Amino acid sequence: MADILHITRREAGLPAVLGPTQMAGVAFGTVISYGLISGGVLPLALAGPAAVLGYVAAACMVLLLMHCLVDMTAAHPVPSAFGAYAEAYLGQRTGVAVRVAYLMAVVCIVGTEVTLLEPLFGFWLAPLPGWGVVVLLLTGLGAINGLGGRTSARFGLVLVVLKVGALVALVVLACYQALIAGDMAVLAGESAWGEIWANTPLSSLWQVSVVATLGFIGIETMSVAAGEASLSASALRRHMRWATGGLLVLTLCAVAASAWFQMHYSVPFNVPPFVYLMGLTGWPAVGTVFNVLMLLTVVSVLNSQIYAGSRQLFGLIRAGRASAAPVLPGQQGIRGSAACTTLLSILIYLAYGFFPTQVYVLATSIALTALLAVWGAIFIAHIGFRRQAGGRSWQGVAGGLLVLAIAVSTLEIDVFDMALLIGIPFILLVFLAEWLYGRFFVKLKCK
Repeated sequence: MADILHITRREAGLPAVLGPTQMAGVAFGTVISYGLISGGVLPLALAGPAAVLGYVAAACMVLLLMHCLVDMTAAHPVPSAFGAYAEAYLGQRTGVAVRVAYLMAVVCIVGTEVTLLEPLFGFWLAPLPGWGVVVLLLTGLGAINGLGGRTSARFGLVLVVLKVGALVALVVLACYQALIAGDMAVLAGESAWGEIWANTPLSSLWQVSVVATLGFIGIETMSVAAGEASLSASALRRHMRWATGGLLVLTLCAVAASAWFQMHYSVPFNVPPFVYLMGLTGWPAVGTVFNVLMLLTVVSVLNSQIYAGSRQLFGLIRAGRASAAPVLPGQQGIRGSAACTTLLSILIYLAYGFFPTQVYVLATSIALTALLAVWGAIFIAHIGFRRQAGGRSWQGVAGGLLVLAIAVSTLEIDVFDMALLIGIPFILLVFLAEWLYGRFFVKLKCK
């Protein structure tokens, strides 16, 4: 296994320029997604108000994850973060596989999630083809990330402040509307929400918790940003914990407010709950306001994802596993990593245009399995981290078992039932490719 200090020196060169707010903004940018902003997160559709309990359970899982990640990050902040920890405590091949898996998950997410914006661009910029505007957007995000961590974080923080401010306002408005509704009769409109809520079995709570946990995927990007933060170990630990708590509280408040609001109002299935909420206020151009908010939200998610993915590619380059890219000094290496990450995302997006169903199933399956594998690697790496320090990690053991249980449970959830069947062979292919690379290519280079 590689020494963590050796990996840290190998990935040195990026300036430590991020403050605590910018570091936290990367994670907020990823986790506060369209589902939360619209108030229509999937667990609410599956279980109604019971989804709030599912989110509380998911929050406990996230606290376990971030305890392990904060512990390792405070001791060894490094740009590829969990990829470096996997290499140090689980072996070089696992470290490479974690980085590749995360990078591919990012490009799959970016390449498919950006399709949410295509109808908006097609409507607002009618003379231009929607796909062309999307490609330009991704290229622009790649350029911003290529300028360095400070530029990417500042841009992302502006988007995060706007969407978090909007989400807080929507949460307050939802609570207000629920309060004034009181015992009023349910407003007119066709909806099956009441029946869903009344007939939700307690046995479905675990599935809801699983889906809610998947909604927090992306919070690990805070550890990536910590690799470029100008903070001491104690400050890093403190700010990462505060940011994690703030993100969990905001998410739980948004889900609870949406559930409370929908208990008093019959929201049609084809209308996002918070859009319906804004409609009750009588505001003009509600649809346009929400579309702008959706644009800000999705771009924020994409920016944070490209940032995190490019750092994993940066780690691969420094580890000698991206030989097509030259090993350039810090900032230049990031430009190449951001460009490659963006290009791969664009290719996924263009492929989606030709084969939407096939690419969507493949991309979401690979992304879900890869990200669960990364979470599992974080927990197991923490066991090695604590053992090396002469201690134990019950959090790593518990978290690893929970990730395994969540992965198996996806087989019973309709929207995710194909994920492992496609994702596990992909992970095995990554390990096989790394083994072949080390077995033959590295030996040939050494001769």
